Amino acid sequence: MPHQVVIANHVLSGRVVFLTAGGWSERIVDAAVAGDVDESARLLAVAAAAVAAREVVGAAVADVTLTERGPWPLRLKDRIRAGGPTTGHSLPGQRNFQSPSTSHSAP
Repeated sequence: MPHQVVIANHVLSGRVVFLTAGGWSERIVDAAVAGDVDESARLLAVAAAAVAAREVVGAAVADVTLTERGPWPLRLKDRIRAGGPTTGHSLPGQRNFQSPSTSHSAP
């Protein structure tokens, strides 16, 4: 099984967030990483409670590889989500996307 993180959308802002040891972060490098099925199930249970509390929606696991700069999604869809909004980078609060390494960039 590949390593996994939990990804969701914050209810109030709509931003992509990652489950951490202490809550939620917009940064994938802060994400709690599961290395086995039991840990993935535990993280999903925590995320399900957050969904029930209406903090986040769409909680799911994302397969990741571990890099020197932290976890990085294996699927393109999750890479795009991890990079932040794909429009409106000139708006206040928007950050520019930087891949953790060029080896993970799309060809």
